[in-house]
Amino acid sequence: MDQTTRDHLAALATARTRAFDGLHARSRSGRVHLVEPVSVLGHDWPGLRCHSGVYGGELSGLEPTAAPVTCRLCLSTAAPGEDSSPAQPTLF
Repeated sequence: MDQTTRDHLAALATARTRAFDGLHARSRSGRVHLVEPVSVLGHDWPGLRCHSGVYGGELSGLEPTAAPVTCRLCLSTAAPGEDSSPAQPTLF
């Protein structure tokens, strides 16, 4: 990989990381996940806390969102107060 490509990847990784700063990630399925950095090609990219596969890869398959997390795996790894689980639906 030449230096120009490495520089371009570094800039892209930085931009994607900034886009997710303080936000969650919505996958193409509509599920909302906690974000955790994953290392790809020597750079940290926003990835899913649960490490579930994303159709299209993390680069194009995730969008930043402020919506509450709906992924049960991500919620099971969340520290208390890190994220609130979706509200329990009213039964009556």
